[in-house]
Amino acid sequence: MQGDFALHHWYLYPNESHNSDGKHITYLQRSTCNERRFRACDPILYDALVALIGDDERHICRVRSSGILPPDTIYYEDNLSYQPRDRRDARQKLRERWLWQALHVACDGDIVFVDPDNEIANSMAPQSKNGPKYVFLDDIRQFTELGKSLVIYHHLGRWSSADEQIKFWAERLRDHLGLDNPPWALRFRRGSARVYFVIPSERHRELLCCRRT
Repeated sequence: MQGDFALHHWYLYPNESHNSDGKHITYLQRSTCNERRFRACDPILYDALVALIGDDERHICRVRSSGILPPDTIYYEDNLSYQPRDRRDARQKLRERWLWQALHVACDGDIVFVDPDNEIANSMAPQSKNGPKYVFLDDIRQFTELGKSLVIYHHLGRWSSADEQIKFWAERLRDHLGLDNPPWALRFRRGSARVYFVIPSERHRELLCCRRT
């Protein structure tokens, strides 16, 4: 959408050394299989990602400096994490302040890509230990109240089929946000299962409907 500014809203969580999070990059290794399964989807993006990890100096800010996304993309890169001794009310205030700052930055954008470390939270509390890894329905609601179009990353689980999970979350988003229709769901089938929910603003609805078809 030429002329519109996008906000890439990381739910940026500190690196973890006790698990394999962030180490799933074998899809970027040069091979005939990866060429066919992944690079063929978008050769320019794929090669840019290979370059990002090529010198082992991996840092999230390099996505911004790499030029992968349009030059007028806005990034919200403030870290969100809790200390073990933080009280529940202190965690809540920290998260509210972090989200308020993200909403303030989003005022300069038209499209917000909500990029949690994991997925949309179901029963987890925002103040729980792993709460910073998730986006919550109330977070999403506040972005829609700004009149922004949203693209929301969601990692699919194993508790049901992909189609059932997509239907479940699309209906929850519709009901919680008071939408006339469920959001669109774009499922990516290569590698681990994930889906992107698209919630267009009134301004972008007609154009996105055309792009969708």
